[in-house]
Amino acid sequence: MKKFLLIILCGLSFLIGCNPKTATSINKNIIQGPPEFVDASGESVQLAQLPERIVIEGKLTQMILDFYLLFPGQSQKLVGIQKRLQTVMDFIKMVDPSVESKLNLEQDATAEQVAPLNPDLVIMKSSLKNTLGSPYQSINVPVVYMDFEDPKQIEREISNMGIILDQTKRANEINQLFKTWQELVTKKTGNLSSNAKPKVLMLQYSERNGVVAFDVPPASWLQTQMVEMAGGVPVWKDMAISGGWMTVNLEQIAAWDANLIFIINYSGNSATVVDQLRNDSSWKIMRAAKNNALFGFPGDFLSWDQPDPRWVLGLNWLGNKIHPELIDFDKTTIINKFFDEFYSLNNTVVNEKIIPFLKGSLN
Repeated sequence: MKKFLLIILCGLSFLIGCNPKTATSINKNIIQGPPEFVDASGESVQLAQLPERIVIEGKLTQMILDFYLLFPGQSQKLVGIQKRLQTVMDFIKMVDPSVESKLNLEQDATAEQVAPLNPDLVIMKSSLKNTLGSPYQSINVPVVYMDFEDPKQIEREISNMGIILDQTKRANEINQLFKTWQELVTKKTGNLSSNAKPKVLMLQYSERNGVVAFDVPPASWLQTQMVEMAGGVPVWKDMAISGGWMTVNLEQIAAWDANLIFIINYSGNSATVVDQLRNDSSWKIMRAAKNNALFGFPGDFLSWDQPDPRWVLGLNWLGNKIHPELIDFDKTTIINKFFDEFYSLNNTVVNEKIIPFLKGSLN
């Protein structure tokens, strides 16, 4: 008899387990975490659940935030941002009017200082892993590292953000947008012969203790890649192999004898610098200056040469300057198109609040 009852109970258990309605009701209460992915540090990341309280900290916070805000409706998850947004605050407020209440962390805040915000995820650059990042292990807060330094990294980080925010469809849309904007230039310059590519020099202007300095970017950085994608030859590439910006003197600038020179100014208007250089006797003799091919790199609240979503605006402008016969750049049309497609900002907002703040050689 006992044996008979045991058989019946086993049978009932089997039927219940096989009943799809029962299985659905059981699984309904299981919280499904985001899929596993590999972040910028090379680590495999498996979050236990979708984060609801996110902190962005460390250097280049403003650029990570600009990419984050490409995902609509996700700004409410941000509970902490480092105060590194002075130059772009007016723009960020257009996309997230509540951003000022989230600027509650001093620069390079420690894990202990962030802990009171009760984050369930922190985002920062991979170069900070061993300094700012590792202490988060002691308070059991996961850290995801994102770099956004070049097109390949940008594609990876956008895909990872899509996983974290449960917006993989939007991530795919964003990556396709970047690809489309990039191909507006590369499809026209990709097959140019070497003879058809002019020599290009990109210089960052700065003034340190009253002394003017000019720097070139490393060979692997976005600025160098942009020149190549736009159909130019970066004359400094073989010299600036690695590291950060490298200072070069006027003799070296003259020796490169570039066909076009582009001036970047992160602390002011690059067009003003270009006007000064055109009146400088040392610069007047350079080929680019004599041929009216000395330009200030454009920007709005951020320069368009940086690893920010705006880099595709910079690429299209650069392509037009290097190959005007191939690439069009109608300033108002393309800027309105960019901010509409990437940030859903309408033309009225862009024309009133962004266009008036444009810098560089955009005329």
